[in-house]
Amino acid sequence: MTRSTRCSVCLHPRAAEADALLASGKAVRAVARVIGVDRNAMNRHHQNHFSAPASAEGRRVAADPTASTAEIMRGVVNDLRSVDTSSMTAHAKSVHLDNLRRATESLSRVEAPPPPPDDGRPTWEEIRRMNALMFEALEPFVGARQALARVLRAKVAGAREG
Repeated sequence: MTRSTRCSVCLHPRAAEADALLASGKAVRAVARVIGVDRNAMNRHHQNHFSAPASAEGRRVAADPTASTAEIMRGVVNDLRSVDTSSMTAHAKSVHLDNLRRATESLSRVEAPPPPPDDGRPTWEEIRRMNALMFEALEPFVGARQALARVLRAKVAGAREG
């Protein structure tokens, strides 16, 4: 895929997604509608700037009608990563890296975000519940309750500063 500085599809923020949809065999008209560009512009892009996935894996995924957009885009990203850039000019490398960046960004928008890591630390909700339980348990001990409140306020203030 070569990118043009004048092609409205190449300049579109969802260009890599458009290429992934085209690689999957979707109709040019349908891709234009999904991406939100003029069908004539998409047709020109398809004829002049789009190239099907180069690797056998990329072609297999693109031809699979059950493949998700994320799988197709993953194939596009992998194809772009596998390109040998050693013989490219500086400008061609720059264009290639821009294509790779855009495809990777599009892929990250399509894929579901990973679940938060379970590092064993309590969540803020758990901390709030524990604090409420501690203050409730210290109800009869006013001095201890006030001391705990001072310590917690100092810790929070220190965390905000540092």
